[in-house]
Amino acid sequence: MIVKNIRREVFQEEKEKLKKYVDKKWENHALKNYHFLSANLSKCLPNIPKKKHKSIYHEILSYRALQSIDTHFYENFKNIEGVNAIDKNIKNQLSPSIYISYHLGSFRSAMAFLIKANLNVVLIVDPLPYKMQKDLIIDKYEKIKAFFNSTSDLIIYPADKKDLSIQILSKTKSNYSVLAFVDGNTGMNGDFNQKNSVKVDFLGQKIFFRKGLAMLSYYTKCPIIPLLSYYDENDTSCWEMKDPIIPSSQLSAQDYAENATIKIFKVLEEALKLYPNQWEGWLYLHKFMDLELKNNLETVVFENSTHQLEINPNIGLFAYDEKFYVLNKETYSVIELNKKMFTKLDQKIFFDINDEDIDNINFLLKKHILLPNSIRNATA
Repeated sequence: MIVKNIRREVFQEEKEKLKKYVDKKWENHALKNYHFLSANLSKCLPNIPKKKHKSIYHEILSYRALQSIDTHFYENFKNIEGVNAIDKNIKNQLSPSIYISYHLGSFRSAMAFLIKANLNVVLIVDPLPYKMQKDLIIDKYEKIKAFFNSTSDLIIYPADKKDLSIQILSKTKSNYSVLAFVDGNTGMNGDFNQKNSVKVDFLGQKIFFRKGLAMLSYYTKCPIIPLLSYYDENDTSCWEMKDPIIPSSQLSAQDYAENATIKIFKVLEEALKLYPNQWEGWLYLHKFMDLELKNNLETVVFENSTHQLEINPNIGLFAYDEKFYVLNKETYSVIELNKKMFTKLDQKIFFDINDEDIDNINFLLKKHILLPNSIRNATA
C-alpha cells in the first residue's frame, strides 16, 4: 500500500508539472506535435470532440511520465492485473516466440514479463532510442533481472540494422525470443518508406504498417504473441496476452505476413476505441498514412466581389525554430507563413482581403487555409 501511495503521489506531481508545460506551449505557439495529434484524432476518432484534444495531449504526456515511474516499482509487479495469466502463458511456450506490443499503457514493463520467465530476449528498438537510450535500457534490464533473480540474457538491435533479419534468424535458433513495439517500428529507411509494408484499414484510414516481423515469424516458425497494456480508471497497470498468431504452411510468406499484420493492428485498433488518451502514436500516425487520399479537395476560385473570407477552422498554427507555419488538418499540408499572415490567421475568424496580395489569397484558397463564406455556409 505504501508503494502504491508513493506511486500515485509522484504521478500527481508530474501531471501538475506537465500541465504548466503544456500551457506554456500554447503561449509560445509551440504546437506542431499537438496539431498533428489533433489531425490524427479527427481522422481516426471523429466522435471525440475537438475541444477535448488538448486534454488528451496532456494525458498522453502524463502517461509517458507514469510509464517511466512504473519501471522503478519492480516490487509492485506481482500486483499488476493480468500478470499471473501472462506469466503462466509465457512459461508454457515451448519454443521461442516473437512478442509484440504497442506504445500504449505501461508498455515499458513488457520486458519484465520475459525477464521474469528467464527468457533470452532480442529487443528491437528504433534507431533514435537505440542511440539515445540504449545504456538506460540495459541499466533497467539489469535491475529487473537482479530483482527476479533471472537467468535471462538481453541483446538490443536497432530496427535499421542492415543484417537484422539474419541476426534474428540466428538468435531464434539459439532459443532467443524477440520483443518489439510494432506501432513505431520504422525499419530500414525511416518512417516514410512504404516498401515492405502492408496497407491496413485502421480506424477508417489507410495506414502502412511494416510486415518485417510477420515475415520473420513465417521463416522462423515462431508464433507472434501480442501483449497489450493499458491503465484502468484508477491508473492501475493492466496487461492482456492476446491469441498467438501461428505461422501457417498453407499460406505463402506474403499472404501470411499480410494476414498477421492485419491481426496485429486489429488488437491496437480495438484498444484505442477504449483508451485513446494513452497512445503516443497519435503524435506520429500521419507518417504512416496514405496521404494521397487526403488531397482531393474542391478547387476554390477567388472572386473579387468577395471582401471577406473565412479561415478554415480545421487548421493548426504553430511556431518552430523561429519560423511560422500553418497545418491543414484535412490534407496534412504544411505551409510556411510570414509573421504578419500568421498573426492575422491566429487572431480572426474572418479574413479581410482588402490589404492582401491576390496571389497570396489564391494560394491560401487553393490550400483550403481560407474558405469562401458560401462554402462554409453550404456545409454548416
